[in-house]
Amino acid sequence: MERAETMVRLYAVRHGEKERGRDPALTPAGLERAGALATTLADEPITVVFTSDYRRCQETIAPLARARGLEPIVIEAADPHRQLAALHALPAGTTAILCGHANTVPQMIQALGGRCPDLQFGMIPEAVHDRLFRVDFPAGGGVGETEVVVQHFGARSTGA
Repeated sequence: MERAETMVRLYAVRHGEKERGRDPALTPAGLERAGALATTLADEPITVVFTSDYRRCQETIAPLARARGLEPIVIEAADPHRQLAALHALPAGTTAILCGHANTVPQMIQALGGRCPDLQFGMIPEAVHDRLFRVDFPAGGGVGETEVVVQHFGARSTGA
């Protein structure tokens, strides 16, 4: 059976490097990383873009969404159940991307039945922004094995 017949492919990333503050923008390095994400995934058939409600995530995903003419679906970072339901609603064969946070990306990967390696206290380490998780999971929350492949994009993070 082909992946497209039963699985969804999700690319999950943490936002790029950010300024300080309550809802900070990306730094110049973070903006560069956002461009690198769009370049890295240029050949992937992404048709759905999810982002948290925080500015740093929206800025990270913007170049990719703009290049594809896609409107990102914004789901509050504080509502993981809604995010999981949205992912489970994707039809088999879909390729999507999710931009989240150091805590929410591993949480979603684990909720989909995958394993997120190299965490510190259940989170992506603070200085790490270059991880790109490719998660193939059963469509509709169905039966099957979730596969997680960790890739890198953009400049290597100092904590990598």
